[in-house]
Amino acid sequence: SSHTTIASADRFDSAWDPQWARMASGYGVTRLRDAEYLNWKYADHPVLRYRIVLAARGGDTVGFMIWRLASEGADEQRAVVVDFLVEKGDRAAFRSLTAHAVGGAREAGMESLSVLTTQPWAARVLRSLGFFPRGTRNTWVVAGWREHIPAEWLVDTEPWHVCMGDSDGDMWSDAS
Repeated sequence: SSHTTIASADRFDSAWDPQWARMASGYGVTRLRDAEYLNWKYADHPVLRYRIVLAARGGDTVGFMIWRLASEGADEQRAVVVDFLVEKGDRAAFRSLTAHAVGGAREAGMESLSVLTTQPWAARVLRSLGFFPRGTRNTWVVAGWREHIPAEWLVDTEPWHVCMGDSDGDMWSDAS
């Protein structure tokens, strides 16, 4: 595999859409992450300032990560990764994206960086970079699943790709 490069972006363009579809196909359940949605949710957010970084390899986009700093005056100076997507198991792209966010958070004076993932392989990468589980578990409400999701997926998170941004939790935590 060739070297993974990281670059900042202001927003996603339509060239992203086939990339996201290719990456998402490896997961059983994930939220729509096309350019229109990601720009609406993050790039055009009226209050929070998100940082978008793209991973590329051999000229192809192989992933993204979206993160933000703690709001000015927040009690806890903790940066938050709200969304990311790489091909399932692409540890190199995920590691490069995370290392970039860690560096940016450190440079901005943040005390910590939080990442939520349901992927065991991604959790292993995070642990190898010095992250540790916080000890809390998120509760997710899944409705209308019987026709779309196999019952065994409700007890096994491996098929799911869920990030903090898949809920409104980030908005509640800091958009006052």
